Amino acid sequence: MLKKIIFRLLLVLFLTSLLVACSYCQDEATTMGTTGEEEEEEEPPKKGCSIWCWIQKIAMFVISQLLSGVFSLKRTMLLLKLLACLISCVTGAMTRSSSGTMVDFADPKVQGHLDALVRMAQSCVIKVRATPKDVRAYFTNSSPVSRSGQCFAACMLEQSDVINHGKVNRDLLVHLASLVNGKNSRVVRKLNSISRLCLDSIEGMSDRCQLASTYNDCLNENMVEFSFPLDIAEEAVRKMPFHLIQPNLPSDAKHHVY
Repeated sequence: MLKKIIFRLLLVLFLTSLLVACSYCQDEATTMGTTGEEEEEEEPPKKGCSIWCWIQKIAMFVISQLLSGVFSLKRTMLLLKLLACLISCVTGAMTRSSSGTMVDFADPKVQGHLDALVRMAQSCVIKVRATPKDVRAYFTNSSPVSRSGQCFAACMLEQSDVINHGKVNRDLLVHLASLVNGKNSRVVRKLNSISRLCLDSIEGMSDRCQLASTYNDCLNENMVEFSFPLDIAEEAVRKMPFHLIQPNLPSDAKHHVY
């Protein structure tokens, strides 16, 4: 008899801690979509009871029955298995949804964006006489080690109009990312915040190449979600028209664009 009482008390303690955990997860899910200060639209509130809410209800029901002595051990274990199954399904769904924080490079929309990026890079390689190291640094989210690498980053951002005459167009940057990842995706919400914070890193800069490169470096350091896989980066480097760069241009013409 004493063993049964102790077992029930332990079950009540376990289910109580489960209720607290579910309450935390429910609050976390509720506040997840409202972190951006400059979100244009808020997601409509979800109606009804979430899955965490139902888990709480079931746990509270089991606790009440345990305390009243109505449930047998067999029935209690059956309900615990049901709870375990529910929690497993929920955590599995959360894991799949959290993968949305990373960019899916197999997505056709992402592939289209990457193709456009490669075409811009091909143009910029010729404009600034970029080297393979410069292009590789850009596509692997590494800081450029040369002036031509800085100007290559500037050319890429200016080609997409994200930077125009030394001014960063954050709205366009976030909009372009939302076309690929979805307006309300976590990665876009994060970019909305990071792109604003990175403006501090270029305050007072006037050199176009340094400004654009520094801003791009700040984005890269804080937005690992946009990192290209190494094989994609190397493929982009192989597509660059380095052979079209004339080696004997006068020094004053080499960087006439910048």
